[in-house]
Amino acid sequence: MNWNKIAEFPGDSQLKHLHEFLDAHGVKHRFTEEGGKQILWLVDLSKVKLVSHYFETLKHGTRPEIPKQTGKEFQGKPVSLPQYLRLFPLSIGFIVLGLLGFLIADVFYYPPLLKHLTFLPIEVAIRIGEPWRVISPVFLHFGLLHILFNGLWMWELGKRIELFSGRPVFLLLFLSTSLGGNYLEFLVMDTINFGGLSGVVYGLFAYIWLWARFSSSPLLKLPSGIYIFLIVWLVIGFAGVIRMFFGIDIANWAHLGGLIAGLLSAAIHITVKNRWPGVKNPGKSN
Repeated sequence: MNWNKIAEFPGDSQLKHLHEFLDAHGVKHRFTEEGGKQILWLVDLSKVKLVSHYFETLKHGTRPEIPKQTGKEFQGKPVSLPQYLRLFPLSIGFIVLGLLGFLIADVFYYPPLLKHLTFLPIEVAIRIGEPWRVISPVFLHFGLLHILFNGLWMWELGKRIELFSGRPVFLLLFLSTSLGGNYLEFLVMDTINFGGLSGVVYGLFAYIWLWARFSSSPLLKLPSGIYIFLIVWLVIGFAGVIRMFFGIDIANWAHLGGLIAGLLSAAIHITVKNRWPGVKNPGKSN
């Protein structure tokens, strides 16, 4: 059975009502204790929306009602591959494209195709009929650890945003963070020899971090240590420590560009939601 980590709560949180609520709705779940915190796990990721609804209701001062039926006959089953594809088509699609980029740029190293995937400014890319090149560098990966690191974070963060904000917003976020990272790296470093989803990953983290200040959705709950690690990694990257000790060139400006784009995207989305409350709520079905 494949358990998925959904949220963390302080160790002294009273979660009995949440447990009863989920149990009554037939949601297969469990709580564990790690490092003084309580962790909520689900089998069926499609039920995350129910958890989001629970906390949004609490946020408005109302305790969610527990259905009278036990719901045990509706206990969730492990999520199958077709269900994952239906729930997270964009997250999975971006990871697959990253894997293909890894094969082209590293495993098989095929220059005739690679030269059509490196970055070009939009005006040049359109003029030569290759507009995809403003985005395509994010899929190029140079090393197994490179694609594994980015792929795992893309999965962990992408599925959260795809559920929370919906696919159209997630797609726009992916495009904005890709453009932000690619352009800043190109403008500052004056090179087209870079690639990877790292800038997008930083943008997704930034988006979740800012949105978590305005929403109680468990989809946005991430350990603070993760944010600290990413900032430290960004700082030591700019300081040249990674290149000095590991001999690895890091696209630091792409990281920063993606992060800034993620913050701006979240700020715009939050502003739109606050100014026009009638717009479809994040975390609802799409």
